[in-house]
Parts: sequence; C-alpha cells; structure tokens
Amino acid sequence: AYLQVAHLAPFAADPGTAVTVTLDATPVLTDFVYGESTEYVMVTAGEYLVEIFPGGSSTAAISGTVNLMGEMEYTAIAIGDGANQALELLALVDDNTAPTAGSAKLRLGHLAPFAGGDALADVRLQDGTEVLTDVVFSAVAPYIELPAGEYDLKITTPGGATTLIDPVPVTLNDGDIVSAFATGDGANQPLGVFVLPSGQQGAFLDLAAYLQVAHLAPFAADPGTAVTVTLDA
Repeated sequence: AYLQVAHLAPFAADPGTAVTVTLDATPVLTDFVYGESTEYVMVTAGEYLVEIFPGGSSTAAISGTVNLMGEMEYTAIAIGDGANQALELLALVDDNTAPTAGSAKLRLGHLAPFAGGDALADVRLQDGTEVLTDVVFSAVAPYIELPAGEYDLKITTPGGATTLIDPVPVTLNDGDIVSAFATGDGANQPLGVFVLPSGQQGAFLDLAAYLQVAHLAPFAADPGTAVTVTLDA
C-alpha cells in the first residue's frame, strides 16, 4: 500500500507544532511540523495504529487505526486545533486514475478549525459562483474533473457575504490530480489553503493582496500632475 501523510493541525504557534508520527509504535516521521507533508511511502498492507506525539511528550495527542489495502493509495492528515475542534486523524482513500484528456482532478476539503461546531464555509469562484456550500469542518468532497486551466477560488462564510480565505489563482494542468484544503485556525496558525498534489509534497498557496492607490502630491498645476504607477512583483 502507499501512504501519504500531512500535518495540518494548528494546535500551537510555530515552532511548537513539531510532532513524531509512529506506526505500530515505530517512529516514521520526527520533527514533523505544521504544513509539512510527504510523498507516498510504500508500506506492507494491513492494519496500523497511527499515533502522533507532540514534541517532548510521551502521550499521543492523536491516535487512530488505519487499514491499508494492497495496491491502493491513501492520505492521512492530522487535523484540529484542540480548542475549536478536536485533534484527530483524517484518513482518505486516494483515486489516482487519470482524468479525461484535457482535464484535471481536484479534491476540496475544509480542514480549518476556525470555529467550534460545524464551522460552516463555502467554496466559490471570485464572482460568487458556488462550488461547494455549507461545508462542515473535516468534510472532504469527492474528486471533481475540471478542464485544465486557471482557477481563482475563495473560501467564504455561508452565503458568500464575507471572504475568509482568498488564495492566488492556481493553474491545473492536463492530467493533474490535486487536493486543496482550507487550513489554519486564525489564532495559532493563519487561515490559508494547502495544496497537496497526489504523491508529492504539498505547500501553502500565497494569499491574494489588495492595494489601493491615491495621488495626493501637488507638484504641478493640473493637468501636469499626471503620473504612471508601476508595481514590481
């Protein structure tokens, strides 16, 4: 079996999120911090006890059993912040069958413990078009196929009135298989989006920035005050 692991549990401020991950009491990842992930690791098929120990602790903060079947791929994710949402292990079965030619496969999930209870959120396009609505914390939607191209998504409150997370646009290439998760609790760790390509290490997306410009320099008589403003990203 093939297992990919990600640490998306914002239970402490950096650098306090370092953990040790064990399989059947054998350490497999050490000093594994929030926002880190692995490629697929090949393991013998079977049932495993997965335990996650915060740095310096002999008591597991997260414990769960996974049953890994041969010739299948899985992703195991540490989630929760221990305050708004319980710390737990989320085990996902991956689908790495190739998408239709000219398309990519995208799996979206709400793993941001920014509130207690359901912590509802929507996924929308920038113009407000609904992609997923009223998504509860820890929910991960099935893969969807999308034409290859650029997509500009945002995470909002239910109904779309307030934007919670606004990442930069992303490009999905032909054949890509990608998971994208809302992450962070807004206290220990900032709200964001973690992108995890199938079988590859993931990373946080940059967040969109907004700039308002005003020209209040009276250096000449009108219309001589006209200027050109440039940005060097």
